[in-house]
Amino acid sequence: MIYILSILSSLISTYFLIKREYFSKRFGLFDIPNSRKIHKKKVSNIGGVAIFIPVIISILLLKLSDQEFNINYIYVISLFLLGLFLLGIIDDKKHLKATTKIIFLILLFFLLIPNYDNFLVKNLSFVSIPQKYWFEGFWGVLFTFFCFFILFNTVNFIDGTNGLLLSLTIYWLVIIQFLYGNFNLITLTFFLSSIFTFLYNLNGKVFLGNSGSNLIAGYITFLIIDSYNSQNFKMGCDDIFFLLLFPGIDCVRVTMQRIINSKNPFEPDKIHLHHYMMKFFGKDYVWVPYLFSTMIVYLFFVLTNNIILSFIFCLFIYFTLFILSEKKIFSRK
Repeated sequence: MIYILSILSSLISTYFLIKREYFSKRFGLFDIPNSRKIHKKKVSNIGGVAIFIPVIISILLLKLSDQEFNINYIYVISLFLLGLFLLGIIDDKKHLKATTKIIFLILLFFLLIPNYDNFLVKNLSFVSIPQKYWFEGFWGVLFTFFCFFILFNTVNFIDGTNGLLLSLTIYWLVIIQFLYGNFNLITLTFFLSSIFTFLYNLNGKVFLGNSGSNLIAGYITFLIIDSYNSQNFKMGCDDIFFLLLFPGIDCVRVTMQRIINSKNPFEPDKIHLHHYMMKFFGKDYVWVPYLFSTMIVYLFFVLTNNIILSFIFCLFIYFTLFILSEKKIFSRK
């Protein structure tokens, strides 16, 4: 039953993708090119819609599946994803200020997430070391928001070239749920919808838009935390850390570079690693080496089970790509 419902739900995404021009014109969902952007023609921003609608339908169909869900889970995840989606839609159309978005995220998080206990980080347990650290009360809520906010920015920083964010999303879903957890109707629908959207995004027919990147950031964050809090989940905090580390380093590096240059750390620019890598691999193929780098960093940790060595290895991979790509740019000036 779960497979049938998830396939039917996710197939709805293909309808929006096929009818992308109609819906984009109807609701004004186009990404208009400017001096900061790579594409030269306006592109449909319907990618977020193509993922959101099937996922919401799958949530409504939960009672028809064989799985049982806490009512608070349904309430919180539905409203939280809706809030992130609407924020993204408005941002795509109105280009909201960073401070406005941050205030909205704070309000949305603290109003909803504490209502479902399994969405809160309660402890930090590791695969590579025996220590276990516990959070109590407000500190757990605060640390959870910190994790969400970091991943939210990381995901939004990644979304800058065809196929990049969606390829990473598909990879993360495979690792988190299909290898280390018991996948459910919502995750399977999110996974299939992401694949369909990826195929259209890969050739530049459809962009995710802020609505899509917001959805991915929110869902991946609380899928990880909810899975981590379950008894049968086999990943430790260090596993999760290295699963997300490669794009996370780029987020930290870009943020620090903006601050050093006296710029707003949340304002967009073209100094991300994938912007530099385009000069080597082309904008349509950057996602391949970027995904491979993300995968090999995680694989290295799994094989070595050594935090320090794996972190050094990730830094080596990242800055090797960064320096080589940056020199390629400068050599053309």
